[in-house]
Amino acid sequence: MSFLDPKPLTPGAAVSQINTPGSAIATALNATYATAAALAAKADTSALTAKLDASTAATTYAAKSVETSKLDVTAAAATYATNASVTTELDARVVPAVADAIANDPTVAAEAAALAQEDAGLVRGTDTRLPQNVGTIPGYKEVVVTTDGFVISGVQDDGTIYNFFDTANPARTADPVSVPGYRNIVFDKTKTYVLEADKTDGSKYFHKLTAAVLDIPETAITRTAAVASFGDSMTGDHGGTGTSTGAAIGTALGLPAFQGGVPGQTTTEAAFRSGGLEMWGTITGGTIPTSGTVGVTITVPVTATWATSSAWTFAVTARCEDGTEIPGSLVKAIGNTWTFQPTFLAVAKAAPREVKFISDQGTAYSSRGIIFRAGRNNPDTDVATIVRDYKAVREWVYATQARPRFLALPLYNPSDAPVGSAIYNSYKAINEAIEKECGPDYYDLRRWLIKNGLSAAGITPTSQDTTDIAADIVPISLRYNGGADTTHLTVAARTVEGVQIANVIKSKGWFNS
Repeated sequence: MSFLDPKPLTPGAAVSQINTPGSAIATALNATYATAAALAAKADTSALTAKLDASTAATTYAAKSVETSKLDVTAAAATYATNASVTTELDARVVPAVADAIANDPTVAAEAAALAQEDAGLVRGTDTRLPQNVGTIPGYKEVVVTTDGFVISGVQDDGTIYNFFDTANPARTADPVSVPGYRNIVFDKTKTYVLEADKTDGSKYFHKLTAAVLDIPETAITRTAAVASFGDSMTGDHGGTGTSTGAAIGTALGLPAFQGGVPGQTTTEAAFRSGGLEMWGTITGGTIPTSGTVGVTITVPVTATWATSSAWTFAVTARCEDGTEIPGSLVKAIGNTWTFQPTFLAVAKAAPREVKFISDQGTAYSSRGIIFRAGRNNPDTDVATIVRDYKAVREWVYATQARPRFLALPLYNPSDAPVGSAIYNSYKAINEAIEKECGPDYYDLRRWLIKNGLSAAGITPTSQDTTDIAADIVPISLRYNGGADTTHLTVAARTVEGVQIANVIKSKGWFNS
């Protein structure tokens, strides 16, 4: 074997003397053992010498027939890296030597033993982090739970393997529910067992196999809504009768329905609750505290119509610039000042930039059929804002649903605003603008109620009803409080509204498979 001549040496930079010709390898490794070992472990020894520098010198190397002189570390590395025969020798000799040295190192040996023991625990099934027990749930052949008894996965009676943590699994049903102390609850596919939930204190709940199958009382659970109605008192239960148009829709459909009509709210407030209208704001002082409230300046929407004489509390999630999400309440006080109060926050969160506030109701019902009717509490001339808010909700539905289901309903002119009056003309302009914006998603329920509401409710028209119909206002027999209320509807009127909206929904095929 022949070698390249080494480059000129630099005094004082030599490594230890190579052994006599023909020796296997220098007997001692330099103090650079750790670096050499790491390189050898990469099984890239053929390039080993090229990676060594002056501070991590390779140990001396003996040729079979030539005794080398003292080598400069850098020169030696550069020389060996260009000589294939030398690197081959390094592969064959340095690797076993380094491996032996590692094997004899007590620290390395102890760590290797610990890893081996951990692996053995996994194999034996004694590691406490693994699912241990098999429980029983009706509909499942077996259910795997942790040592603490929490459900991990199961095999259903039909043979389907079910992973309770797999949100993409079609067997999983994520039901938005209303349960004090919980933000989200996930049921099994039969909607009988609560599998997991997010608590408002920031902790996570997983169903535990106990005699009481549901840790959360069944009576506290509001089932998933097939449709969600957002708006003001015209959608809600005005007068506390227990009947709302939103609920009547569900009854007519034979499906659960969410009633999201809040008396006194404007289109901006209702549109935000629905999830359609984005809201952003800056945090006073740039920090969200762990408890208590902090001031908020709303920056988006820039143009908005708020009910300044009313106070509202919106259940929201505050999303910071870095993606951190903080559950809490966004509160609008009378006079239009805003604050945010986190539900749970372990450490104060810096929020120097705008925070996005996401409506929890909007998140919960984002995949449902959305019905929107509001504007009665906006100024009569507030056409631009009303239409903007309807548009925001509609566009949000189209952006979030693969099969968009949205229905826009008109405003009702009050009984003291008959055809030809200034207020009547204002409402007419608003409804025409909504219809133009929403197109086929708009339904003129006002016109239907005036023309067909009495017959649908089985009411014989009075002379005043006939007069009201001619004036293009809701007939007195369908108005609340014997007609003394100029705007709100009777229970009978809300009921037939619900039936007619259900008919429209069916005609649109919202729930066709």
